Amino acid sequence: QSTWGLECTTESIVHLKEHRLLMRLLVALVSLALVAAAASSNPTYGLPCSEENGATVCTGGLFCDPISRFCGNCRRDIDCQFWNSEFVCKPESPTSSLGLCRHKSLGPLSSVDIWGSVLLALGSALAAGSGLGGGGLFVPLLVLVHSFSPSEAIPISKAMIFGSAIASTALNWSLRHPRGDRPLIDVDASLMLEPMTLSGAVVGVLLNVVFPPWLVLVLLVALLSYTTYRTALKAMSSKGKTGDVKKSEHASAAERGTIKDQDADEQVRELLSEERTVPRWKLGAAFVMWLCVVTLSLAKGGGGAPSLFGITQCSPAYWLVVFVTLPLTIVATWLMARYVQQRNSLKNQVGYPFLDGDIRWDANNTRRIPAICFVAGIVAGLMGIGGGMIKGPLLLELGLLPEVASATSTFMILQTSATTTFSFLVLGVLPLDY
Repeated sequence: QSTWGLECTTESIVHLKEHRLLMRLLVALVSLALVAAAASSNPTYGLPCSEENGATVCTGGLFCDPISRFCGNCRRDIDCQFWNSEFVCKPESPTSSLGLCRHKSLGPLSSVDIWGSVLLALGSALAAGSGLGGGGLFVPLLVLVHSFSPSEAIPISKAMIFGSAIASTALNWSLRHPRGDRPLIDVDASLMLEPMTLSGAVVGVLLNVVFPPWLVLVLLVALLSYTTYRTALKAMSSKGKTGDVKKSEHASAAERGTIKDQDADEQVRELLSEERTVPRWKLGAAFVMWLCVVTLSLAKGGGGAPSLFGITQCSPAYWLVVFVTLPLTIVATWLMARYVQQRNSLKNQVGYPFLDGDIRWDANNTRRIPAICFVAGIVAGLMGIGGGMIKGPLLLELGLLPEVASATSTFMILQTSATTTFSFLVLGVLPLDY
């Protein structure tokens, strides 16, 4: 911290941007490697345990008898721990003497729990520093190190992402924009991007059921490779950039455009004053959208969990709940688009001093950016990854400064991870000890 307390210079800001982009690049590379390792860690998973194929793993919680080499129910913990020390034998039903091999509870702690938690904490630090949720790191680590199945790892991963997002957002909330007197988090961008991302995720989850696993894996590797490439380009393009850092309060008339009269100048001051804090109605809008999505998610069920309201999967009521999300998010996006477009028009009229990295919410961007977010949501839902892997690079492509993109991405991740974590908790599929 050799520059602690010193004036924020252009050079220090450039270094900060480079560091954030390099952290994002590192997370993308590590995620790519972990996904590939997780995909190849159990090539015989799901095959019957027999002499012909030499498989040593059975499906459905059955264990492979080392003598007969046939799959069967376990009766003791040692039956399961012969192949994996993290598994124990749990009764198939309260009255049954036969059991199934399931992952052990947290206590007593094993060495795997301890050093695996250290790796997860390091992954969380990397993800938080680069504005990513961390799902691309957490799920492979939980599968590879802790021996959770993907269906068990995903709820734990979502809860971890939620906790990390709470901490990151709490720290980011008091920080200010590096170029002006406003919050670091771009709430307008969040409200414009989040609804259509959620809508696209609904379509992506449906495609995930249809697509074969090998195709999803190929697409996931291709996506992580592409985001790694784009992040590397962004990091290299920011290296060595120089320029004067100007605060909006000291912007000249030439920077603000032509201000025709004193009334326009007064409106500029009012706009700058309004942007110093986040209006409560914007936070209320985000909360209402979150509440609607949580209610629909609990009504629909999924992820191996039943509907909270008894709706049968693939029934007419199920499809009604699924597709009611689409018009809901479209209306929310349209209302927000009208607001930001009118505000952008007013800023242009009065010569508002736009900052480096500001999104110009004109008619073109209010249509194009939500459409891109819809596609990004489809990709996230299809490949089962958190929105951070998509939203972070997307915000950078839209021109936001890396520190603003990181904080805004984390704020959006807080909303989506809260939705999934709450749903998993209510449906009883989240192992609370872990």
